[in-house]
Amino acid sequence: MKIIFEKGYLEELYTTGKAKSKKYSFPPEVVRKYIETVDKLRAANRIEDLFIIRSLHYEHNIPKYPTHPGTLIKDELIEMGDTTQKELASSLGVTPSYLSEVINGKRAINASLALGLEEIFGISAEYWFRFQVQYDLDMLRIARINKPRVREPDQLSPKKEFIV
Repeated sequence: MKIIFEKGYLEELYTTGKAKSKKYSFPPEVVRKYIETVDKLRAANRIEDLFIIRSLHYEHNIPKYPTHPGTLIKDELIEMGDTTQKELASSLGVTPSYLSEVINGKRAINASLALGLEEIFGISAEYWFRFQVQYDLDMLRIARINKPRVREPDQLSPKKEFIV
């Protein structure tokens, strides 16, 4: 694939490993990663080939610690300043303990809560659901990655075939 560098210093960085101007000085590991990425782009014959780049594949973009939507509720509550968690729970029509569990990541956001949060914070209910779904998917992907793999007995020893 042909690479067209938008800025001169980017081509310089790729070809020599550094830019002439001190304004564009980068740590060696950043330069190395940049050169590797440009090499992978150059090696690609078609767009589909780019999907072998690790950073473009979803399995490599799974966060180590996914953020639960309750964290955003907590941040918004702090932004409101003088509103307590108990007052917010009352406004949402839920118990303070339920809201506390959501904020602490122990419960998921449901439709009723998402609509209430939309009314209070002005953040759409769809956003709250997407946030919750993304969190759930990340947690499942992490669980799958960390799940011990058990091999079937016939996979443990190769079958021997004899031709007579």
